[in-house]
Amino acid sequence: MKTHRSTRLPETLRRALDGYRRRWRIIYTHTGLLITVAVLAAGVGAAVAADRLVRLSPIPRTIALAAIVAACAACLARWVVWPAVRRLRDRDAAARLGHSFPKVEEDLVSAVELSAEGFDEQGVSHALVESALRQISERARAVDYRAAVPVRPLLKAGSIALAIVAVLFAAYQVRPEAIRNALARLFRPSANVPFFSYTRLAVEPGDRVVRVGDAVEVVIATSGRPAATARLYGTRGQGTEAADRVSLQLACQEGVARWNTGPLFKDLTYRVVAGDARSPWHRLRVVPPPALSKKSAVLTTPKYAGGRQVAVEPIEGPLQVVEGTSVVLKAVPIHRGSEPEFQCSGELHFPSSPPTSKAQSPTPLSPDASGALISKPFVPTQSGEYAIALTDGFGLANRAPESVYIRVSPDRVPVVTIAKPGHDLVVLPGEKVPLEATARDEFGVRSLVLAHRAIKGQGAAETADRWQRQALKDGSPTTPELSATTELLVDQLGLVAGDVLEYKAEAADYADDAVLRRGSSPVCRIAVLSEMEHLERVLSKLKELQLEMLRRAATQRAQSAQAERLAKGSEKEAGREGDKAGKAGKEADDAATREGARAAHDRQLDETRGTEHLARKLERLIPELARNPSTPTDMLSQMEQLGRGVRDTANNPMQTAADQLGRAAQGQQGQQGEPSPLRIAQEQTEEAARRLEQLAQIAERMQRRGILEKLAAEAEALAVRQRGLKDNLVPLARETLGTDPKDMTEDQKRRLQHLITSQRSVKDGVDALGKEIEKAAGSLAFSNPSDAATAEEAKLKLDEDKVAERAASVAKRLGDNALFSQIPEQDKVAKSLLAVADILRRRGDSLDAFMKELEEFIRRQKAINAAIEAAIKKAEKAKRPAELGTDQASLQRDVSEQAAALHWLANEIAMMRSQAAAKLDAASSEMGLGAADLYAKALPEGLEHGKKALALLEDARERLARELQQMQQAMMSAQMMRALLLLQRCLIGQKRVNTGTLQAEAIRGKDPDAFDQHTAALSRQQSRVHMDATKLEKLLAQIPPAAALVNKSAEKMDLSRIALGAGDTGKETREVQRMALALLEKLLQDAQGGGMGGAMGGMMGARAQAMMGMMAGASPGGFAGGSNAPVMPSNPTEAKGEDWRRVRSRFDEQLGAAFEASFPAQYRDLLNAYFDRLRKEPVR
Repeated sequence: MKTHRSTRLPETLRRALDGYRRRWRIIYTHTGLLITVAVLAAGVGAAVAADRLVRLSPIPRTIALAAIVAACAACLARWVVWPAVRRLRDRDAAARLGHSFPKVEEDLVSAVELSAEGFDEQGVSHALVESALRQISERARAVDYRAAVPVRPLLKAGSIALAIVAVLFAAYQVRPEAIRNALARLFRPSANVPFFSYTRLAVEPGDRVVRVGDAVEVVIATSGRPAATARLYGTRGQGTEAADRVSLQLACQEGVARWNTGPLFKDLTYRVVAGDARSPWHRLRVVPPPALSKKSAVLTTPKYAGGRQVAVEPIEGPLQVVEGTSVVLKAVPIHRGSEPEFQCSGELHFPSSPPTSKAQSPTPLSPDASGALISKPFVPTQSGEYAIALTDGFGLANRAPESVYIRVSPDRVPVVTIAKPGHDLVVLPGEKVPLEATARDEFGVRSLVLAHRAIKGQGAAETADRWQRQALKDGSPTTPELSATTELLVDQLGLVAGDVLEYKAEAADYADDAVLRRGSSPVCRIAVLSEMEHLERVLSKLKELQLEMLRRAATQRAQSAQAERLAKGSEKEAGREGDKAGKAGKEADDAATREGARAAHDRQLDETRGTEHLARKLERLIPELARNPSTPTDMLSQMEQLGRGVRDTANNPMQTAADQLGRAAQGQQGQQGEPSPLRIAQEQTEEAARRLEQLAQIAERMQRRGILEKLAAEAEALAVRQRGLKDNLVPLARETLGTDPKDMTEDQKRRLQHLITSQRSVKDGVDALGKEIEKAAGSLAFSNPSDAATAEEAKLKLDEDKVAERAASVAKRLGDNALFSQIPEQDKVAKSLLAVADILRRRGDSLDAFMKELEEFIRRQKAINAAIEAAIKKAEKAKRPAELGTDQASLQRDVSEQAAALHWLANEIAMMRSQAAAKLDAASSEMGLGAADLYAKALPEGLEHGKKALALLEDARERLARELQQMQQAMMSAQMMRALLLLQRCLIGQKRVNTGTLQAEAIRGKDPDAFDQHTAALSRQQSRVHMDATKLEKLLAQIPPAAALVNKSAEKMDLSRIALGAGDTGKETREVQRMALALLEKLLQDAQGGGMGGAMGGMMGARAQAMMGMMAGASPGGFAGGSNAPVMPSNPTEAKGEDWRRVRSRFDEQLGAAFEASFPAQYRDLLNAYFDRLRKEPVR
């Protein structure tokens, strides 16, 4: 086998290639190493610079460190390791070297190829190859491999690396601490190396949790290298709005800057930059302050009050605590979040104690399962603020301590009040006063007691009776309020006219002995007036209202004169309407007339409203009069007539005048052929003045005649009682005929004693009647001498017949058992009293009485004329002019009153004007002129006026005779009104008798003396009711069915009177009384329902029913009760149920139906709203 050998590369070329390869590796590896150092230095410098500038966080520092390491590794691999380990073949080396020497580039490559193994096998001569190699070697001898690999890149890389290292060294020399800190932070990113700054910065408060609305002061303290200014950057909340972003530059004083955040309502995130220092981001977290959502308490009463627990939830306002009560406070914090730090703890701070007592330390509040804070039980001893301090997990406290003001009050005695009547009262004998007392205590009331005592006559409180106590209702330790009702019966308490009853309610609690813990209400008084004193008070009130009527009549006359002046002015303006020159003056006069009419219209409206109020005052006197059992029914009827007349005057002429004045104020004129509005207003105001004057005269007549009518009724009642005693005496006289008083049975003795007591009461009544007649005569002497003379005549009759002495003698003889002999004497006493009643009574309720009065007026005028003629002739015993003037003036007043009564009687008949009343008015005017002349001593002139007055009176008598038949209808209406009022009085009186009989039966066996007094009083009441029933029967004589019912009822009353006089209150007596009451109620039912053929029911209109409704409230408690239900309640507040409202509802429906068609549809909603508001108004 043939051996092939290769040609070796010439030594010269080999050294050149090997030198090139060696130099390339050295240059490139060192250059790469320098580049790596430069990259490392540059990366570290950039990272240090970035950290110093922007304070890189650990993550960016870690990223920077990783980037530096990666870059350095890449540089080492690329420019150090790779050139060092890279294989550079001869051919590559020749090519690279030839690249630097282009002339020998191909030769060098060819030489490497020729010397390659296997080249000889290609058939090329070996010698030729060696020859070629020698030639190439010779030509390449001049090649310097060092020039092919320059040192310049190495030097450049070294200079760059040196420059970077120099910069780093210089920075290190300038700020070595900062560089070391940056290098440490760079190469230990996770070590949390703090940033180094030459300016050390301290920011307070840093991170904090604050309350909503709190202001925080941020304090920036610089040290080391203090900064002159500091910048603060921050955001409130999310920082979405420009106002929420904060950027401030703060001046540092001595290295310290301050900034007040103001009230914070959002979270504040902020940082501070001062010098080269920069604080981390701080956060001021804003949370709601601790607060309470609810405060409650549990009170535990003292042991003597039962130890009851009372929850007070929630506490609103001061917590009222009675001394000795244990308190547990419970506070519920508001829910602010679910974090544990939001859970609150608390302390209870007690109020400051007085210097003499030991201060109480705060008590911690214990939380329960629900998070509420509960205090330990404590007993407050003083009033004050008990503060609850709250603290949460953040250390925040409530902005102001939540306080509970506990007002500690001593355990006072019960507070006792008398709700009804609650004030002093004036009552009449026989009335009852309902009482309603209430006791209130902090814990419990033992009992409610009524204490009362009587002060007899004009005695002082020092001489009054001892307090008598009556238990009303028992309580318990758990009854804080106790109420009870009772009634005080004037007769049962033994009170008579002139006595005063003091009463009060008392109650005690359980804190101590009942006597020591007794509380009482203010003392109230009940004054018992006699029927005469009560009537005088009512009449004095009527006198005030009469004066008010006269004042309003004068005002109406002034209004009439004003309307007349305005009407004349308006007529003058109308007369010069065609005058063009005076057109401007006419407009001015029209304006003045309208203004005057407007002012008159306003005054007229005020007067109309005032007159309506006056009518209400008069109507309120009717129930007050009805309280008085002896008030004549004529007076009640006349009072109703007064009130109705005043109301009619206000509603018709006065309101019409106001409407016409309103038309005149608007410039409206009357229709053609009719008077102007001002003329109509003048007529209407004049008519109103006339009516008010007439009503005032009627009121004056009532005042003068009311007292005499009252006295007559008293005398008649005494006569009836005396005859009743006689009727009771006859059976007893028969039983005890010839019997010694000692041998009488107990029942006979009791009946005899009862008769003696009743006879003495008659004697006392006669004495009182005589005194009242004397008093009436004195009071009437100046106002009405004729009535005073009547009273004196009645007193003379009493004295002449010696009625009082006879009554006393009868009582004495009855005590001696001389019974039969006293029956005639009792009859004489009764007849004398009836004679006195006839003398006192002056009836004006029948047409025959009008005629008699008119005849009396004519007689008196003739006597006056004769006396004047005698005075003119200067006859002996002639009266002086002043006396004649007084007589004429007195007659003039009586005639004027009679005329007013006739006018109002005629007003009851539609479209009727009484000519007789007009003549009486004219006669009254003539008498007034005559009286003035007589006072002026002008006797002839006075006589002339007297003759004219006499002629007018005679003419009035003739006209009245012709008007009698027409006026009979009005008289029947007035008579029926009196009958209905009398029926109402009988009903009330009989119910009182029935109730009293039940009460007397209850005490019959317990207190005989009280029973005798009670039955005697009941006998007197039954006698009075029987007398009223007798009068009612006479009034209803024209209605036989009604009269028959009243007659039957009167018979039952008479039986009851006899039984009560004998002291019999048994079942039979009560049954008779119920029958009497049932008959009266049947009569009333028939009257209201139009029964009895419509005779009585047709006469009973709404006016009579209204009168009866007012009388239903006669006594302080309404009806006196009894076995039958009341006719109607005394007022709506005492009504049970809603039946009383139905009348008002019907009124509303009728009113709405009547007015619906009168108003346009667009105004009906407004009208309905008006009436809705009226319904909501309280009843006046």
